[in-house]
Amino acid sequence: MTTPGGDQPATPGQSPDAEGAKALRGVALTFWAGVVVIAVSGASALLASDRGVVVWTGGLALGVVLQVRSFAAYKGALEAGAPAFGRLAWGLAAVGSVTAAALGLAGVAQFLDAKTSEPTEAAGTGSCWGVEDDSTMQQVACDSDHEFLGVGEVADPEQCSLGAAAYVELDDGFLCLADD
Repeated sequence: MTTPGGDQPATPGQSPDAEGAKALRGVALTFWAGVVVIAVSGASALLASDRGVVVWTGGLALGVVLQVRSFAAYKGALEAGAPAFGRLAWGLAAVGSVTAAALGLAGVAQFLDAKTSEPTEAAGTGSCWGVEDDSTMQQVACDSDHEFLGVGEVADPEQCSLGAAAYVELDDGFLCLADD
């Protein structure tokens, strides 16, 4: 017994249409698994920022591999005679892919932003500080916008020199800050 094309034997009890439908289910499953993996990896990158880099970058790579494999499998299923996906399926695939890509790119962008804006020095003499609001200062990277520079560590804020405009409390004392 052969398939309607006449060159390959049909699987007993399974028509070519059933084989095509099974192949398309596998394509859809692989595709949506890729979308979910990319979306979850992107969301974890957004939440973790600079932690768990191996986990979410591995997830992004795995998601891309799954999507590429699903397109290759779809092409193979079409060549084997499976019916093409309809407009609704392509529309859902586009929305899923765009959403996953947006989450992935947002996670990568946040990671890169966190890496470039992190202070590279310890909170001490020579560190740079920015004003968050009237009562809060945040240590920032010295190559970013900042208002103050750490000029000396003291045990009591009264020991800061007259040139110090402010101070911040450290674990083991105070850091005198001068305008920068």
